[in-house]
Amino acid sequence: MNNSFLNIYISKVPNAPIGEVLNEERNDEILNIKNEQAKKEKYFIWKLFEKALKELDIDINSLTFKKNKNGKLFTDGFYFSFSHSNGYLVIAISSNNVGVDIQTKKELKPSIVKKILNEKEYLEYLNSDEKIDYLFTKWTQKEAIFKYKGDAYSFIPCSIDTLSFDKILFSKNTNDLFISVASELKITSFKEISLENA
Repeated sequence: MNNSFLNIYISKVPNAPIGEVLNEERNDEILNIKNEQAKKEKYFIWKLFEKALKELDIDINSLTFKKNKNGKLFTDGFYFSFSHSNGYLVIAISSNNVGVDIQTKKELKPSIVKKILNEKEYLEYLNSDEKIDYLFTKWTQKEAIFKYKGDAYSFIPCSIDTLSFDKILFSKNTNDLFISVASELKITSFKEISLENA
């Protein structure tokens, strides 16, 4: 493994039944999820994590996962962040702290704009030609920053200022799929991985 790295792995949830993941504790969490779509996304995010770790020559069974006081999972040796939205999955694995978010474009109520954006961002939004794209980019950036910081228990988007974030903030919009990464490093690898036979 490189000394400094930031790898992004993206996938779609396959049309396949769920099974078991290699981490027993995660299996229990997954089985207790009531919403079937959320259960499937949680299961396949862990299958994607297993595949990504295998690429990095890390055996998931050798890892011990703990939760910080706010419930964020962590392990020794590297940092990671997960996100899933409407059948899409993304994982960031890094030598440094990282946060990632993914959202699929959808219609939003106009009242949500002021819940997401702060005053400066709202002014930019008003001047934007692509208002929905701007909004989803900011939303994913805010979630990525929130996960990067990992120091708050509840997500309050308008309190997170993307314009003054002093680390690297990468955003990508492809086919109405928005991905943002908050990190101290530039992305070293961006891979799409199939989970069809996971």
